Amino acid sequence: MARQQPNTEVVFPGTETALPLDALKATIAMELAAGLADATAVKERYGISEAQWAILKRTPVFRNMLKEAIERLGGDTNAGARIKLKSDVLLEDNLPVLDEIANDKDAQSSARIEAIKTMAQLAGRTQKEATQGGGAGAFSLNIIIPGAGEVKVTGEQKPALEHSPDE
Repeated sequence: MARQQPNTEVVFPGTETALPLDALKATIAMELAAGLADATAVKERYGISEAQWAILKRTPVFRNMLKEAIERLGGDTNAGARIKLKSDVLLEDNLPVLDEIANDKDAQSSARIEAIKTMAQLAGRTQKEATQGGGAGAFSLNIIIPGAGEVKVTGEQKPALEHSPDE
């Protein structure tokens, strides 16, 4: 069973309409600027009502995000940036799916572990191969002996003894 999402709606002063905080995400402005979605698609994807949209499109923060996105993504020479953005938006949109899988007590353990590993990778929390100790098979050992200081041992790991089947 997935965990419950907190309520993140705020009512803007002078209105009776609540607006979800995620409606102020820059990705919405980027989607509009890159032509990924029009206003109707954005409202549907993020669950924004007409009243909420009327407030959002007048919000100075959102208008500034949209202006910056148009400047950043405009023109034919920024096609690569738009493609990367589209991939980033799709990835971000699917992060809740990973969270749901990772926290679903009824899901298979392997699926939950894979979801957690994927989130760790996306967050940059995995060990980079061949970047520590000079490459694969390298090691570093620190030994601290009280009163004697620190002893460091580094080097390349020797391959396992080679063995041929007819020996």
